[in-house]
Amino acid sequence: MVVGALFLGEERALGEEISPSSFQPLAPLLREVVGWEGDLLVLELDADGRGGSLGRSYARGGETAEVRVLVGPEVKNYLGGMLPGVALMESAGLRLERFAEGSFDVVLRSEKETKGGAVVVILSSEDRGALVVEYEGLSPDAALALAREFDWRGMADRLPEGVRE
Repeated sequence: MVVGALFLGEERALGEEISPSSFQPLAPLLREVVGWEGDLLVLELDADGRGGSLGRSYARGGETAEVRVLVGPEVKNYLGGMLPGVALMESAGLRLERFAEGSFDVVLRSEKETKGGAVVVILSSEDRGALVVEYEGLSPDAALALAREFDWRGMADRLPEGVRE
């Protein structure tokens, strides 16, 4: 049960910097999910003010997921080097798969040894906004099913100004 929201960072007002208030329209979209226990919302802004994330943790038994809307340059880090048009990259310990779901590109990162990874749903052009579901104790398919519980179109439409496209 959510009893409040925790917003970290200070108000930014210059040029391309993102303010805490620009994340508020996204808050209702990080909702309760049936079968999962959600924690408080947490907002973190990058030190340079060009990005940040709004997210919350979810737990179910021994399974955990950190679900956040990530904005700014950090989105590219979560793509793990996946390029548009590349469908699969695999090594001994890591599998990266990129595919389209509706009008969204999705990158599924699975760490084979730890039964963890991330689902990254790209919400804007130039990979500047994404829904990121980092998971532990789940299969990649179960993590993708959790990501599908959220309104990707609504998130894309409510990204901070300058990120939506």
